[in-house]
Amino acid sequence: MSLTTKTPPTNLPVTKMTTVPLMQRPVQLLIVLVVCLLFVSQIRFSQLANPAQDNVPANRVATGVLVDVNRAELRELSLLPSVGPVLARRIVSDRQLNGPFKSLGDLKRIHGIGDKKLAQIRLYCVSPAPAAAESLMALASESP
Repeated sequence: MSLTTKTPPTNLPVTKMTTVPLMQRPVQLLIVLVVCLLFVSQIRFSQLANPAQDNVPANRVATGVLVDVNRAELRELSLLPSVGPVLARRIVSDRQLNGPFKSLGDLKRIHGIGDKKLAQIRLYCVSPAPAAAESLMALASESP
């Protein structure tokens, strides 16, 4: 039994794979730099185009509505900043017991709402009209 081994042909050219460092490819480096600059400038341009939106809290942008404290239910009041379900329940209870709020300052009569919280809430609330508040008070007193 004889074993024969095949040898590769010697007439084929041998190619050697070499890697070229990034700095030796100036065109590719230039393309990467231009793309990065375009990306950064796009971000900066979008910030300059909407300067007012940067100062608006996230939940106001999300809701996009103003809350009327004399008509709002628990769900709407809970959307106000720093107002959770407990404080929303207190607002509704106070409104039912004492009648509608004549001004946003009347919210300070509720436990848990002081000057600081009122300043946060005021941006998102519709100021109650005095005439509307009085007519709501009259309707509330007429119902049994």
